[in-house]
Amino acid sequence: MKNKKISIIIPTFNQSDSLLNKCISSCLNQDYDNYEIIMINDGGKIPLIKENPRIRLINHFKNLGISSALNTGIINSSGEYICWVSSDDEITSNKIKKQISFIIENNHVAAYHAYQINYLNGNVFNKTGSVIVGEKESNNSNKTMELMREYCFINGSTIMFEKNIIYKIG
Repeated sequence: MKNKKISIIIPTFNQSDSLLNKCISSCLNQDYDNYEIIMINDGGKIPLIKENPRIRLINHFKNLGISSALNTGIINSSGEYICWVSSDDEITSNKIKKQISFIIENNHVAAYHAYQINYLNGNVFNKTGSVIVGEKESNNSNKTMELMREYCFINGSTIMFEKNIIYKIG
């Protein structure tokens, strides 16, 4: 597999130092080595983070919202692929490697995974815990698209995508 560069974008706004440091630690603990971390402080208190050559902090002077923070991160990224991680989330050490491998091996432009709380053993659950897609249907892309019109179970923080698709789509 060609070693594609990944830009991990972490938008944050007044996140607790404890959660933010857990998030950063999980991003730095990847078993994939070609990545950068771009943290966007969206007008909140300036986060106290340990200096690390992989991490670049960009400050918005006022709160512009998560979309603007993500856009700032993407515009300032140097990776071929974008990975969004919310500042209160932690990622597993193999997330980046698994997703980029899946994208390249399957000739896709994006990959996602569903929250573990919503997607266990092939079943997709709604917020009340009822099964909305059974194990046998979970790999049916038509059923998935139909469901997403009613309930999006994909969390933005789980997505990795080819940066160029933004410029192609607009």
